[in-house]
Amino acid sequence: IEPTAIKARLADTFILEFDDAAKIRFRLAGTSVCAVFGRELRHCAFGDVFKAMHRDTIDALAKATLLQNAVV
Repeated sequence: IEPTAIKARLADTFILEFDDAAKIRFRLAGTSVCAVFGRELRHCAFGDVFKAMHRDTIDALAKATLLQNAVV
């Protein structure tokens, strides 16, 4: 991704990655995304921004998009 190509939307953008333990984490989170949650999200677990009862489902959907190129 070339950041200058999406510069008008960078504040609303986030990128996920797998960490060393195969957990999904925020690699990058724009200022607007962080503002919604009231904190910096970089390196935080993706599921942590969801209610505990939804985390398994969210984790499965996120893994599907990262591993199988699925659209969610």
